[in-house]
Amino acid sequence: MKVLFKKIKKHHNIARRHLHRDLKIRLAYFAVIFFVMISLISYNVFENEIGIFLASVGFLIGIGIGIATGRISSVHWHPENKKVVSRMDKMGVSFLLPYLLFTLFRERILEHWFRGVLLTAFTSSLIAGIMLGRIGFLIFRIEKTLKEEGITVS
Repeated sequence: MKVLFKKIKKHHNIARRHLHRDLKIRLAYFAVIFFVMISLISYNVFENEIGIFLASVGFLIGIGIGIATGRISSVHWHPENKKVVSRMDKMGVSFLLPYLLFTLFRERILEHWFRGVLLTAFTSSLIAGIMLGRIGFLIFRIEKTLKEEGITVS
């Protein structure tokens, strides 16, 4: 347990020193949405409004979408600030439009297969997966950028 707390403290210190404020806020925003959606999914599973298999399928599909849409932003080292920053690049804009369209019309797309509470529960599991995929891919890109600058993360 001591080792876990040391590792968490080390990651916190690296994030505090080497991540731009906006990037930390984005990660926190994704994490809050993830935990809210996981709470909703858990409630829906315990209330038998959605089966665990269907919730897992939505979650896994969401992770795939989250990783794919992780390309929306470019993570790079800012030499003047000596911090990792993120911004949207041209390739990211091309991923953004389909992602926004899916986000806006996911109920219409999914209501062919799901209705009512089941649609809401499946959408929640999909969103949780998307947030986890985005968080994971963003952390992967941050660690890669820090490694390129000679800053050890692990």
